[in-house]
Amino acid sequence: SSAGYVVFNQIMAYGGTAYMEEAFDAEKALQRIVEEKITMLQGTPIFFERIAACAGFAEADLSGIRMIQTGGARVSQQLLQTWMNKGVVLRQIYGQTEAGGTATINSIAASTSQPEKCGRGLPFTRLAIVDPVDGTPCPPGVPGEILVAIWGLESDYGVNLGKFQTLRALASLAYDCGRSELFKGEW
Repeated sequence: SSAGYVVFNQIMAYGGTAYMEEAFDAEKALQRIVEEKITMLQGTPIFFERIAACAGFAEADLSGIRMIQTGGARVSQQLLQTWMNKGVVLRQIYGQTEAGGTATINSIAASTSQPEKCGRGLPFTRLAIVDPVDGTPCPPGVPGEILVAIWGLESDYGVNLGKFQTLRALASLAYDCGRSELFKGEW
């Protein structure tokens, strides 16, 4: 998916090593986490439920893990507690498919105290809850649709590719558009 590709590139840019498998196997994943001292994992909660259900999970040394990001489904209190008992916090995110990576992430504190939430937006990300009919912002507590604005996000999963070349558009906006101060830092 695009989410996996974005995260993969981010990790590689920081000098990370990627371990790829042909298919998910919970036992094999746990073994790899322990033996290779894997530091970062991302996936839906079902992956972490399956790993936690492995026979060797209770004895497994997970001290290499620095961060686990999980999204796409609710994280149960039982799953959260199971991993916390091993010294690992499952941090809830939003945007694996919706934003081509991670649009929001819960802080460590919020991941444990408010696991039903998915955190705050990352840098260069703008979020709003809007009325599905007219697109106006909803007041706090009123349900609506999630609107995400993030660099590199395409509309309608690639159906609408737009008519502007991004670099050319940014260069023009940074040069003279009446709001050039807004765009100079982006170029």
